[in-house]
Amino acid sequence: MAESGNLLHTKPETGKERRQAKRYPAKFLIRNTITVCEDKAPVYKGLGIIRNISSKGMCLELKDNLSAPFELLRHGKKIQLYIDLFFSGNDFDYCGEIAWVSRPHTNRIQMGLDFNRYMNDIDNILNMFSDEKKIQERFFLNIL
Repeated sequence: MAESGNLLHTKPETGKERRQAKRYPAKFLIRNTITVCEDKAPVYKGLGIIRNISSKGMCLELKDNLSAPFELLRHGKKIQLYIDLFFSGNDFDYCGEIAWVSRPHTNRIQMGLDFNRYMNDIDNILNMFSDEKKIQERFFLNIL
């Protein structure tokens, strides 16, 4: 495991891509809650941005206003992620583990989440995200 500043990320020695599942870009707003599986302690509750998603996991960006110390978010930590797609009314939750965490900016945290089980309903989830993104875009266009 390579460690660089606030970045914890498992990277192969060869530098080649090791992901087995295709990633789909998402980049849209969600309301989410993250809790630690062993003690159900809340770590984060608020808005976030899904950067990309695959049948195995996702990249999530959060504002750095954690209700627990940043150090709690470490590689291999088991978490429960609840996502509320509040514009469309869809929601879902998954148990998984943190693959990597970084602080690319002082007020942002990015994390890669690895789901313990494949998201077999990835097509359904992608459709939910697509619907949510369309509704969000219409909403924000109406504000401008």
